[in-house]
Amino acid sequence: MDNNAGIEGSKLMDFKLKALTSLITVSLVAAAYANEGDITPNYATTSPVAIASADFSVTSSAEESVLYELDASASQNAVSFRWRVAEGKGVFWLQEKPGGGWRTEVNQAKATALVPANHTGIAVYEVSVTDKDGNTDTRQVTMTAISPLYSSVEENLAKPTEFPDWGEENTYMAGDKVTFAGIKYIATKWTQSTPANGAGWKFADPEQLREWNKSMSYSRKDKVSWQGKAWKAAYWTQGNTPGEHSVWLEL
Repeated sequence: MDNNAGIEGSKLMDFKLKALTSLITVSLVAAAYANEGDITPNYATTSPVAIASADFSVTSSAEESVLYELDASASQNAVSFRWRVAEGKGVFWLQEKPGGGWRTEVNQAKATALVPANHTGIAVYEVSVTDKDGNTDTRQVTMTAISPLYSSVEENLAKPTEFPDWGEENTYMAGDKVTFAGIKYIATKWTQSTPANGAGWKFADPEQLREWNKSMSYSRKDKVSWQGKAWKAAYWTQGNTPGEHSVWLEL
């Protein structure tokens, strides 16, 4: 017998055995995954996943602000957090912690939702979480603030409004009440002007925060929002930008 032929035959047999072993191994692995209903292995996600507080309702107070903690610390793969007021800005607020300044944005996992005294309505708070690669995920939390005079959210939201929405084609007389951009106004004289420009209108609630307007005049204790912060007028003012003039005190 040719020794070379024997060696070649042995090598061929060894190659076939290795190939058969590999084929059997692949088949067993595929069968194992098939038994799980998926032949593709599941890998843990590395993308950020925003996990936050559930939607909630609170009863407002006539005497003080009501606070509620928002928590996104359970979010996955997140290295930075940002809470913001997505809906209800200027009426509802955020704080970094109880007793802190009133903000529209807070850059941390936990924030405090703030409902000012005598305020009701719906706010949407949104948290954005970002991973180390800059990928982002968001989640929204809806808050409903109801009046202590009403026993349920449905009853509170269904009650007739004393301040109907302002109408562009309507004419208003002194004493007429309207709501414009979420702010309540009372007409001081006959007017067809937009409430926000200040002509013929006054604020129904000096405590309600609204976006600062250069053309508006503000009385002592009037409150406004400007560049994400809340401010209170120390005395009558007009045209002075919050944060740039001592007439405005940061809340």
